[in-house]
Amino acid sequence: MERLDGVSRTFGDLYCRLFYEKLVERELGVADPDDQATVLQIGCGPFPMTAIVLAERGYDVVAIDNDPDVVTGARDAIAERKLTDEIDVVVSDGRTIDTSRFDIVWMAFHVAPRSELVDATMSALEPDQTLVYRRPRSWARVIFPSDSPPIPDDVAVETVSQRFGKESVVVCHDPGDCADCDDAADCPASDDEPARTDPDLASDEESTGPTLDSLQVGERATIRTVPDHDLLPSLGVRPGKDVRLETGQAFNGPLVLTVDGRTVALDRTLAGRIRIESTPPGQRPHRPTDSE
Repeated sequence: MERLDGVSRTFGDLYCRLFYEKLVERELGVADPDDQATVLQIGCGPFPMTAIVLAERGYDVVAIDNDPDVVTGARDAIAERKLTDEIDVVVSDGRTIDTSRFDIVWMAFHVAPRSELVDATMSALEPDQTLVYRRPRSWARVIFPSDSPPIPDDVAVETVSQRFGKESVVVCHDPGDCADCDDAADCPASDDEPARTDPDLASDEESTGPTLDSLQVGERATIRTVPDHDLLPSLGVRPGKDVRLETGQAFNGPLVLTVDGRTVALDRTLAGRIRIESTPPGQRPHRPTDSE
């Protein structure tokens, strides 16, 4: 599909807009790099959409691939879009390239061997660096290799659910290792506790458990914790509220939920940050009392 950009730039631009812009924007929302951050993309492919989206948002990118023919195609795609000053495409191998001069490393979904590349890059991360890589989730694990290395104890990880069976993983060092890092305040690991609207639910035990996006159609639950997000109060999504999943839109679209009798639509990524207490079949959801 990516090689078809060489036949029709219009098709390439449409493909990028439909399948990659939102994906990269969600990753940027979590990684939150500085405006001047230098970026390395490993496994750019013949149509380096991730690099293009990042360059269009003001970042300088070095994109690499170990196939010379692929690199030639990528350079043509970048030249067509007049982004040669923002993106430098080179023939290189993700297993041997020095990542130390980059602020953030983006790794493509189809890099191989994924586990080896992720492990090597993660092991080399400095306290002021971030790694973003993609892996299959849900049904996609049946089709694509799902091998991923274990996450070391000295890094912090946040995941972002994407469409079409993908998941983005954002990795940076634990804030305890970031004393000398100027960007530590902007790092996703620097939040000691996820934001909650109910201070009574701030124990460590409440930071784990099922999330709203894990509900099956028709299943009911009680909301335990929610992130600090301007949209949620207006939808009535608060701790202690009853919730039922009515349906999930195709292609990883929004979830349609009933919250205390009110029907709302909620983005899956946001739903994945809302903790719930599942309600066994035939039982009414638990409603906290004023004394609890």
